[in-house]
Amino acid sequence: MEPLAVERSVWIAATRERVWQAITDAQQINQWWGGDDHWAIGGLHVGATITFGQGDDRMIATIAVVDPPRQFRIN
Repeated sequence: MEPLAVERSVWIAATRERVWQAITDAQQINQWWGGDDHWAIGGLHVGATITFGQGDDRMIATIAVVDPPRQFRIN
């Protein structure tokens, strides 16, 4: 099975620091993402895990790049 890849760019009228906070704080992601999905971030370092989704549809990703406030990438 090929790995799933999703790439997305979003332009937000805010400072880099504010956007960084919005995408790396699980509580803020939960508010922004909406719906019943739940996000949990195990830490802000390469190799930490992020879980998101709900019920049996939960997914797990691994943080690949942390370069505040420029780049945050998960695999």
